[in-house]
Amino acid sequence: MFPKPGLTRTQALQLGRAARASRIRMLSAPHSKKPMPDHQPQAEQTQTQTLLPHSVFYRQFSKPFAKICLLSIGTYYLLHGLWQVLDDNDPESGLVEKV
Repeated sequence: MFPKPGLTRTQALQLGRAARASRIRMLSAPHSKKPMPDHQPQAEQTQTQTLLPHSVFYRQFSKPFAKICLLSIGTYYLLHGLWQVLDDNDPESGLVEKV
């Protein structure tokens, strides 16, 4: 776990990466001798497909839109809950009675 004495930080990191890579290679399945199926490169696939303008729009803006929606909903509920906690503990509201 701890680096060996006399190693620099960079050497210790490289040694750790090499050990992880060798463990991964040992645990991975042996490579098969089967030929890989013929796949078209990504550039050729996009040229043969015709993309409709609305599908391009949704592909570009769906993730940012979903991110903004989730962040704004989360912020709303967080602030609403904080408001409830602060409102429940407010002595000036008259709802909290002194014991």
